[in-house]
Amino acid sequence: MNSGMYEAYLHNVARQHFARRATALLSITTREQAAERQEEIRRICGEIFGAFPERAALNPKIAERRKCDGWDLEILTYESLPGVTVTAHLYLPQGKREKVPAVVCPIGHWVAGKAHEEYQRLGQLLARRGIAALVYDGPGQGERVQFYDISLQRSWVGKTVTDEHTFLGNKLFLTGHHLANWMMWDAMRGLDLLCAREEIDPRRLGSTGASGGGTLTRFLCCMEPRLSAAVCVADNFGPDSIGGADAEQNLFDSVARGVSGLDLLYAFAPKALLLAYCTGDTGAAERAKANLEDLQGWYARFGVQGQVDAFVAEGPHGYL
Repeated sequence: MNSGMYEAYLHNVARQHFARRATALLSITTREQAAERQEEIRRICGEIFGAFPERAALNPKIAERRKCDGWDLEILTYESLPGVTVTAHLYLPQGKREKVPAVVCPIGHWVAGKAHEEYQRLGQLLARRGIAALVYDGPGQGERVQFYDISLQRSWVGKTVTDEHTFLGNKLFLTGHHLANWMMWDAMRGLDLLCAREEIDPRRLGSTGASGGGTLTRFLCCMEPRLSAAVCVADNFGPDSIGGADAEQNLFDSVARGVSGLDLLYAFAPKALLLAYCTGDTGAAERAKANLEDLQGWYARFGVQGQVDAFVAEGPHGYL
């Protein structure tokens, strides 16, 4: 019989840690104190995620170029690590003489990866509005299935992206690595790729993703200083969230060290931040309200309360 005693005990311990965090935040009243807290958050998260690899040659290869109605597409690959190929689509605006801003788009938990229809729509929409978009496959999806079985014509560890992430993530934990580190590195090297393009303005970089891609964008808000704007969609983190279903979504020991999922976004202030939720997700409106109130209070310490916003879209879970 499952009495829930262990779960209740752990929730109680977590609540005590969050209460101490809330008390400590009350003492932060100035921009200088807030900046010190941001550095502490980045340090703790950096220790949890681990050091990022050394940069090596990207070895980008363009397989195909297509001219479309109002936007251009490049089908390409790059190497985030030597011999580790990332498959991607780069959506580019047409007819722009000045350098354009660019957005890196981590994929949520859709098996199709970069080919998922919502992400194709996203890339096209951004390009039509003058923003380059790099939509790339994460490990375990699209053209990057890690445990592919030719007879099954799918991953042999399961039918979902979560199956792939969990199996790979557990192996990494045993060797002292965190899957989130590898997945953020894919995105960071994607930003390197964008910055190397002559049509991209390296001073105007952003990130957006839905579901697991929203979670990864949240992580990048903390760990990637080059971002100047971010949109997290349907990642379903609440003010006291401590992780997710996948291996890469869990910040081990963070709660005991006074860091919540919301702190990842604290580290992003005073940059432009938008949180989006879907009515198809239970409790979306409540999360949007609670997160926005908390973050506006934090952004107010930097004098830019209007730089953060949230909204709830009508529809199912995803990038509407």
